[in-house]
Amino acid sequence: MLLSILVHTRSLRFGIPAFVLVGVSPHFFSGWLVWRLLSCMFPRRVYERVDEIFYNSYQSLVTFFFETYNGTKLIFYGDDLPVGKKENVIYISNHQAAVDWVITDMIAIRQESLGRIRYVLKSGLRYLPLYGCYFAQHGCLYVRRGGKKNDSSIRRCLCGFVKHETPFWLVIFPEGTRYDISKPNVIKESQDFARSNGLPVMEHILTPRTRATELSIMELESQLDAVYDFTIAYKDPNKPVLPRKGGLSLTEFLAVNQCEVHIHLERIDIGDLPKGENDIRNWVFTQFQKKDKLMSYFYNKETCGKFPGKRTEIILRTRRTFPYFVFWSGLLAATLASAKGRAIYLRLWSVMGLSSVLYMATLYDWIQA
Repeated sequence: MLLSILVHTRSLRFGIPAFVLVGVSPHFFSGWLVWRLLSCMFPRRVYERVDEIFYNSYQSLVTFFFETYNGTKLIFYGDDLPVGKKENVIYISNHQAAVDWVITDMIAIRQESLGRIRYVLKSGLRYLPLYGCYFAQHGCLYVRRGGKKNDSSIRRCLCGFVKHETPFWLVIFPEGTRYDISKPNVIKESQDFARSNGLPVMEHILTPRTRATELSIMELESQLDAVYDFTIAYKDPNKPVLPRKGGLSLTEFLAVNQCEVHIHLERIDIGDLPKGENDIRNWVFTQFQKKDKLMSYFYNKETCGKFPGKRTEIILRTRRTFPYFVFWSGLLAATLASAKGRAIYLRLWSVMGLSSVLYMATLYDWIQA
């Protein structure tokens, strides 16, 4: 009996967040769609400023569950995060878990830059109902594997950032896929690729694919303040760090109470960035060699569970995220409280979900071209 209660309680730790986060999607999408249609008569930058508010409200809800509700601790090392100073940045990081994109929210909210986040995403994610369509309109870039085949679409989107003076935290995971210890074939393929191309072979990081980073630095130079280079590692306080384990899924992360996220930041000012494709490419490889050394330090027997240097915690106050939980969960509860509300809700999900997928499958590429 006690065991069944414990299992049920554990399932609620991620069941409630999943229900609320997915449940409010039609509300979010409906509100945004109304604004998108109304904003057609205004300059693009007006649409983007209000869209930032929309995005901030939903991602604050995400941060409430994954940090405030879950007691997650963020421990920073390296350069200071410019808190209170909004900057246009390219955010690059190692990629090892599905929850990595949520960590981006947790970092950005500390600079009040949550609404500025734009991602470089795998092309297949465009077909997610509602989300895939919204991310495209929010300024995210969908790319396929294939190096320079994506150049024209990436340049077109980045030129839009410059033309409309779009504020941005452009998030890139240059590895392209996750470093997962449970998938040794992926790691071996990456290491073989590095050897065959005369690149450094790394132990804890996959060989980066540099094209999106190269283009982003070159095209956004006039608006870019800095590159934030993050190296991130996870520590379950209830388990030993060694041997290294696979990356946490979203549900696994929510099941861990007071998970520690160790974050090393190197802030590179725009004036210190290299110029030209080859120099930028070499610089990215150098940065990832640094990451590999940091991860080796983290997973060393003598120093396991931390990065070198001074540890700093930047506390996120509950009052920053809790009001968004109250707003969105209250809106969802009010909708589902009546039979009529539930009927409208289901129609919204089915009609808007299907329409968003069809739009991304048939019209999106044509309109972008």
